Amino acid sequence: MTEHDSPPKRTVCLYVCTYRRNEQLTALIETVRTAVEHAADRVELGLVIVDDNVDGRASAVAERFTGDHAFPLGVHYRHTGSGNISIARNTGMEAASKIADWVAMTDDDCEVCPEWLSEFDAVLTRTDADALCGPHVRKAPAGAPRWLVEHPFLEAGDEGFPADGSEPSHGQTNNSVIRSSFLIEHPALRFDLELGKLGGEDVVFYHEARQAGLRLRFARNAVVSEEASGERLTLKYYLQAGFWFGNTQYVTSVRTTGLTRGRAVLRGSKRLASAVVRPIRQLVRREPLELTYAASLAATALGLMVGPFGVKLRHPA
Repeated sequence: MTEHDSPPKRTVCLYVCTYRRNEQLTALIETVRTAVEHAADRVELGLVIVDDNVDGRASAVAERFTGDHAFPLGVHYRHTGSGNISIARNTGMEAASKIADWVAMTDDDCEVCPEWLSEFDAVLTRTDADALCGPHVRKAPAGAPRWLVEHPFLEAGDEGFPADGSEPSHGQTNNSVIRSSFLIEHPALRFDLELGKLGGEDVVFYHEARQAGLRLRFARNAVVSEEASGERLTLKYYLQAGFWFGNTQYVTSVRTTGLTRGRAVLRGSKRLASAVVRPIRQLVRREPLELTYAASLAATALGLMVGPFGVKLRHPA
């Protein structure tokens, strides 16, 4: 390559697992197309759609984007219909790793920012990491309940995210990219099938990958967002989701940190006490009461506390 030649483009294949979300999946892919335009001189993209619907309804979305110029590495369709997200993730990862040098991941209810691919490319070039994760930000739509907007249910901003290029404490699949060669060289490194029904499979996957030598970094400006809709605008959802989240925290912490039953109960008890005291402190300080948020924190604490007694909750659909 001479000094006038452009460097070879980075080949990336994005896989997305989808279940009953054709409309949201289509919206996601449209934002990916915009991200391709911003990185067209540096990245060539492929797309794998993993359809976990029994009826194969996402095939219509795959057909819609087949031949699209934004995906020079092709649009590929895989049908699992398993009801197990780990099976779907493993299927997508296997397919994508054979198509491109890098495998990208996000969820079917997310949308990526225009700089998504270009930021991933820039941080990979600067750090030579094996994998990157980026911010996942939740948003409330217009007309959302006041308590959802005013209480800290959603991400309040990026101040809590790691620095750009730094090593994060954990990895997640709602916004990440990983080197295909690392996956090929570690064939036993796959998403756990039991956790595919319980949740937390991505946290355990990246934990095991790092134990195997994966160099993980954070791309702070490669943002994906998720807008709450439907039942996710109800307090019932946040109470149930909080209870499940606490429970899956126990399950994954046992796998990743060796959390004992006693310590889990103690940790959950402290969180429950903090949730109960929170509105009392706000009342004393004459601050706005956040009773709904305190209730969700209590639900999360209880979910953690029941884990040591053998309770394992399925991931919400």
